[in-house]
Amino acid sequence: MSHYFENDKDLKSKKMEFKYTFNNKEYIMKSDFGVFSKDELDEGTAIFLNVLKEESLNGRILDLGCGIGCLGITLASIFPESKIEGVDVNERALSLCNENILLNKINNYKVYESNICSNVKGLFNMVVTNPPIRAGKEVVFSFFSQAYNCLDLNGILYVVNRKSHGAKSSEKKLIELFGNCEILEKKKGFYILKSIKCG
Repeated sequence: MSHYFENDKDLKSKKMEFKYTFNNKEYIMKSDFGVFSKDELDEGTAIFLNVLKEESLNGRILDLGCGIGCLGITLASIFPESKIEGVDVNERALSLCNENILLNKINNYKVYESNICSNVKGLFNMVVTNPPIRAGKEVVFSFFSQAYNCLDLNGILYVVNRKSHGAKSSEKKLIELFGNCEILEKKKGFYILKSIKCG
């Protein structure tokens, strides 16, 4: 069975398009089989965005596991002074993300292939991630530990995680890694978590 957190070059393709409105702006997304939430803005990302828009994101931001770009493109639009980089292991998702960057006329967001942070260079002020829960806890926790290593001192990691998919264990792991974890929101079964790299 194919999964969006992998490269399946034999997966059939059927390009599609969906739209969503956030913060009074409409976004258009090209999508396809083999990517996360292929035909709509998923509920967790929508809740995540509603929290992040109030967080005054700035500086260099990493969108870890960017998929087709809904999170990163929307944040790039809301925070035009920020410089956002998106990474993903799924080449089809990255190709679509590049199309979506052009389609939505975004100029402060670039994406490239990386197995979590393997190809990421330098340090970031912030990391945002909707990790691939179905890839398993070991992969999700690798997202957290590698995000920690990519953050500058006082850098912030933001995570969305569904309660039924291990939000409490994610909170525990973040406390272990960062020494802190704040729950910014609990809504419709989703937790929005925030951890600061204090050194």
